[in-house]
Amino acid sequence: SGGSIKCESQSMTGTDSKVVTYRVAGTEQFVKECQAAGGNCKILTEQNYTIPTLSTTAPQLAVSTVRQHPDMTALWVGYDAAAGFMEKALQAASLTPGFAGSFDANALNVDTVRTDGYQKFDEALAPTWIGYGEIDSLNRLFAHQNTVDEGLKAKLLTKSSVPPSGPWGGDINVVPLYLKIWGK
Repeated sequence: SGGSIKCESQSMTGTDSKVVTYRVAGTEQFVKECQAAGGNCKILTEQNYTIPTLSTTAPQLAVSTVRQHPDMTALWVGYDAAAGFMEKALQAASLTPGFAGSFDANALNVDTVRTDGYQKFDEALAPTWIGYGEIDSLNRLFAHQNTVDEGLKAKLLTKSSVPPSGPWGGDINVVPLYLKIWGK
């Protein structure tokens, strides 16, 4: 099967957010599947932080964790707001082994991916699509109709797939599509 996958990651979770709890579960499932397929994937350590500590203790937690595992290949961060603070702290400590990845596609994180910074990928959902999809579901419920799969899919953003400037808002403009559905 072409060799072994090596991924020794540190997981910075922030599980006071339910969506991050789901992301952690998905990552842990991936690692199990990778190992079952013969890959060398493992989570070296998992550190949890809370939203109130994003700019204070969470960045130092990342620094101490990387110091304990300087040969790790990836720093997995539960969401972008934390990743930016952690990256700055790691750079200040001259510690940027491997690469970082996160979720949410915040503008600053997308810029880091675009400029080939420490964060190399960002998993994203199109915010406009989320909003219009939620309104469409509400409209259907108010009209006593069944909701539908809105078609929203996550996208892995890398240097080759982010827009040349600005934040990523999705690959298609869904607004006219929803307006057509609503007869506008």
